[in-house]
Amino acid sequence: MNLLIIGAVTLLLSCSIQDKNNDMNDKQIIILPDPDRIGNVSIEETLQKRRSIREYSN
Repeated sequence: MNLLIIGAVTLLLSCSIQDKNNDMNDKQIIILPDPDRIGNVSIEETLQKRRSIREYSN
């Protein structure tokens, strides 16, 4: 019984990994500018002002 469960989990995980790899191949590569390493803002202040915007599909 345990072997059957392990096999099912392994199969599900391998299918999931293959799907993610296929999705990654369809993505567009975005070239980012070089970082600006000189500035007057501390890391703490930058992290405090940081925010993320997320959009969820229905």
